[in-house]
Formats: sequence, structure tokens, C-alpha cells
Amino acid sequence: MNKQAERYAAFAFGVAFVVVLLLLAVRYPNPTPFQYTVFRIVLALAAGGVAAMIPGFLTLAVSNRIRASGALAVFVVVYFYSPAELTGVKVKTEQEIEIEKPVIKGGPIPSSSRVSLSAIFSLKTASAESATTLPSLVVSTSDALAKSNALGQRYQRLRVDGVRATMPPRSTIVANEIEGLNGGAIVGSEFSVVARRLANLTVDASGNQIGAAPGTIRLYVKIIENARVFATGAQGAPGQSGAIGLNGKDGANGRDGSCAGFGGYRGATPGGSGGDAGNGSDGQPGRDGQAGGFISITTIVNPVSSVVDVSGGPGGAGGAGGLAGTPGRGGTGGRGCTGLGGSQPNEADGKTGRPAQPGKAGQQGRPGATGEYQLLIVKSFDPILQKLSAHSNEQLHAALLSR
Repeated sequence: MNKQAERYAAFAFGVAFVVVLLLLAVRYPNPTPFQYTVFRIVLALAAGGVAAMIPGFLTLAVSNRIRASGALAVFVVVYFYSPAELTGVKVKTEQEIEIEKPVIKGGPIPSSSRVSLSAIFSLKTASAESATTLPSLVVSTSDALAKSNALGQRYQRLRVDGVRATMPPRSTIVANEIEGLNGGAIVGSEFSVVARRLANLTVDASGNQIGAAPGTIRLYVKIIENARVFATGAQGAPGQSGAIGLNGKDGANGRDGSCAGFGGYRGATPGGSGGDAGNGSDGQPGRDGQAGGFISITTIVNPVSSVVDVSGGPGGAGGAGGLAGTPGRGGTGGRGCTGLGGSQPNEADGKTGRPAQPGKAGQQGRPGATGEYQLLIVKSFDPILQKLSAHSNEQLHAALLSR
């Protein structure tokens, strides 16, 4: 092959690969670092091939060791002096590209979850905002998400404004962006959330009543910011108070004396002692606090400025000890007399019964055990997206648990 043919071959090679790279640039607008390096090498080779047909002479010295001229010089310029870097374009990492991808796009929802937008707009408990392909929803009352037509849809943006919105058991909310406003929260006993980004929101499955067991939360969210995720145990029930001690019986009054004479003489008798008071019984110990619940977070990066709490609840307070009973009063001594039969003194009153002791307070219950928190950092949400595309919202909670 003569030099002219070689130049035409190099030019054809360069044009072909420039066209291919233009197509790839449209197909992959945000290449990974590896893709970017490959594109750069191929682009440099293609530029050198095209330059072979351009008249003129170019000599380049990159360093004492690298000198090039002609088409090879063009290759060196393109390879060592990245055009993207010269224009200030930053090559995104694979992680950044994955985070930017939405978890859902416009399109039909799997059959059993298909809901018309008119049903969403008819919600009295939430106001919906228009969106190009996916609806947005502002939740403003606590029962808004308990409605089937709300959970049957998937959203571009969901905002919980100033309320604690209740999620039905084993339900899933799906949205690209989920935000809390004015202290908004999502609460329930067992539910899951799928989103690209969750921010400024409280997600709570704690046992809020004394003795109530906490629930389970599963978050499949690429990036979590300023969130508070709770599944804390409830406080144990307080112990019963001890019974009050029995009261002592009052002593009997003494018999008065008789001095009527003529054989009717009899002496006065002392008053009887009062009965002892009974001790109060001890209070019952408080019940142990409930163990913390379960929180699982699947994400791309560690949650930012967020709190996760699965601590057990405090033990219940011990019951108060029973009060001591009241001692019995001593009976009044018999009264003496003076008469034909002689005289006699008054007799002594009976003694008051002995006092008793109040019961001891019961011990406080033990705090509940700490629950379980699982944090799974993944590189890609593709397995989750596959389940989103294959299952309705009603099926998602169970589907996401399967491997």
C-alpha cells in the first residue's frame, strides 16, 4: 500500500470513529470515568486520522521525552490535553450518575396499581400539583396516605406538610422526591419507602402508647438528607400500687362501776386496747420497656445529617407502696362511783393499737433491648427498579423483601 492509500485509509478510519463517537456522546451524555478514558483514546486516534488529510505541518514537544509532528502531534494534543477539561466539564463518577437517575419515570403502573389522575385530584385530604409525566402530591391531613388511590399512584414529588401521615400496614410509597415541611412525618407499624431522595422528613414506627410494640421501616432511598428515622420501644406499663393495710379495731369501752349498795356493788373495768394497724403491701414492679423495632436502609451513600434510633423503651415505674392501716383506738375506761355500797375510782382507758409500716415502692422495670438497624450501601438500584417495573404498589412491600 502506497502512502496516498495509507492517508486515505487513516482519514476513513478517523471519519468513521468521529461519527461513532458523536453517536455515543448522545447515547451516554454522562460517561463513567472508564468510558471517558476509552472515548478519549479513540477520539485522539480518530483526530489523528482526520489530520492526515489536512495540509500543513505541526510539531509538538510535550516534554523532553515526547516529541511529535503531523498527525501524531494531533493525537498527542487530543489525548494529553482533554477537551472536556479545557471547557470546564467535570466527568461524573459512577456514583454521581447513579444518584441522579430517577427511580421512576412516566409510564403505566403495573395493572393492579393503575389509578387515574382524576382520582388523585379528587382527594380531599391532599392537594395535588400538576406535573409533566408524573403527578406530585402535598399531604396535609393525617389520613391522606391511608386512602388506596393515594398509595396506588407513583409520584415525581411528595411533600408531607405539618402532619403525621399514617401509612397502612405493609404498604409502600413510591416517589422520586419525598420531603417534609413544617415537621411533617410518615408513621405506621410496618411500611416501606422507595425514592431517589428523602429529605427533612420524620419516618416513625415507634410504639407510641405505653406497652405498645414498635414496628418495622424499610427505606430504599438513594440519598437521605436531614431525616429522622425512629422505631423506638414504648415505655413499660407501671406497676400496681400496694394495698392499704387493714385498720386496727377500736378497743371495747370499760364497764362503769355500781355503788348502789344492798349487795349491788361491782367495780368498774378498764377500757380495752385498740387493735394494731396492718402494714401496707409493697407496690408491684414496673413492666419492662418494649424492645426497639427494626429499620433497614438501602442507599447509595451514608445518610447525611440524619438520625436513626431503635433504642428500647424505658422501664415502667414501680407501683407505690400501700399506705399503713390506722391503729385501733383504745376503749374508754369504766367510770367509778360513790354510794351506799362504797366508792371506787375511774378505770384507765385502753391503749391505742400499735402503728404499722407503709409498703415499699415497687422497682422500676428494666429498659427494653435495642432493636436492629441495617444499613446496606449498594452501587446500583437496578434490582429495585426491576421490582418496581414488575410489581404493583400493593405487591411491592413483599416483593422488595424477596431476593
